[in-house]
Amino acid sequence: MADDERDVKIETAHEEVERPDEKPPIAPLLMQAVLSPIIGRLSDVLDRKWLATLPPLIAFIGAVVSARAQSMAVLIGGSVLIGTTLSTIAIVQAIPSEVLPLRYRALANGFAYLGGAIGGL
Repeated sequence: MADDERDVKIETAHEEVERPDEKPPIAPLLMQAVLSPIIGRLSDVLDRKWLATLPPLIAFIGAVVSARAQSMAVLIGGSVLIGTTLSTIAIVQAIPSEVLPLRYRALANGFAYLGGAIGGL
């Protein structure tokens, strides 16, 4: 009897994955792919400080929208707003190179990567 119950649960999980309206949104990755070259060029012309500060505020709004989402369309819209921050990763990594002396840059990059690795856990 236990095997029958497990088979039913596996079939149910399989059916849920196969539903096209329930697939996880990939909007943040698409936003990163589209905006990274644009934001990278803008950061060369404009001030990097503003381009590293404003997108996380937009992502916060996207996180609130996604948390309050009642439909998949709203969730994908919130994910698009969250994706604006992913395009600023290269800018944030370039800021220590402009601010710190040469002998401290490697240490700053090491701490940044360590923080990213710990944050991923």
